[in-house]
Amino acid sequence: MINAEPTPAVSRVPVLSLIALCSAALLAFLFVWLKGDRAESCDDKVVVSQERLLDLPDASSIITSTATVLCYAPTLVNKDHRRVVNLQSGSAYFEIAPDPTKPFLVNTLGAATVEVKGTGFNVSADPEQGIARIAVAHGLVVVHFHDEDIEITPGHQLTLNTRTQTTRLESFDPNRVSWPFPKLSFQNATLEEIARTLDSHFHATVIIKNDELKKCTITAEFENEQVTLDNILQTVSLALGTMKYDRRESVVIIHGEQCSN
Repeated sequence: MINAEPTPAVSRVPVLSLIALCSAALLAFLFVWLKGDRAESCDDKVVVSQERLLDLPDASSIITSTATVLCYAPTLVNKDHRRVVNLQSGSAYFEIAPDPTKPFLVNTLGAATVEVKGTGFNVSADPEQGIARIAVAHGLVVVHFHDEDIEITPGHQLTLNTRTQTTRLESFDPNRVSWPFPKLSFQNATLEEIARTLDSHFHATVIIKNDELKKCTITAEFENEQVTLDNILQTVSLALGTMKYDRRESVVIIHGEQCSN
C-alpha cells in the first residue's frame, strides 16, 4: 500500500481579481503621472511674487501683476519635455513662443491645466474662492479641467470653479480690456540709457562694448506684445544700423561701430 502525503491546499487568486488588481495599479500609476504636471509645489523652482516682466529661456514672456505667485523650473522644461509654469495666485499675461516639440502648460489651483498653442492670453487665480479665469487675446488655448477639454479662441474668457466643478465661457472685446502690458517709450534716448532701462525691466545685464555706441540716440515706443527683450534689441539694432548684439539668456553683449547720429 502506498501512503500518499496529503496535498496542501493552494490559495488561488481568481484570474478576474488579478486583472482587476493590475488594472487598479495601472490606473493609480497613470493618475500620479498625469498629476505630475499639475503639482503646485514651488520647491527648487524660480518663484515670482511681485509685478515683473519675465523673459523666459524659450523666448516667451510673462507679465505678472502685483501679488502674483507663480513658479517654474530654471530651464522651464521638465523631464517630459514640457514647458510648465505653475500659477498659484494672482494674474499673469503670457506671450508664448511656439514650439511643437515642447508643449507649454500653465497649471492653476491644482485642478486646471492650460495647454498653449502659441498665443497671448491672461490667467488669473483666486485660491480662496477656487475660481480661475483664462482670457485669450490672440491664438488658441485648450483648458483641461476635470473631464473637459475646452478650446478658447480670441475674444473669449473661461471662468472655472474648482469647488462646484463648473465652467462658463463668454465673449468680450479684447480691445477694451486693460491687459497688464507695460509700455516703454524712448525719446531721443542714448543707447546707454536704453541699456539701463532694459536692465531694470527685464532683470538683464546689458553690456555695451564700444563707448562710442553708448552715445547713439533713438526715439521709439513699445507697447503691448512688443515689450519683449528680443523685440526691443532687434528694433534698436535695425534703427541704429551699426549695432550688433549677442544674447546668452539674461546677459546681452552689444557691439558694433560708431553710429552716424
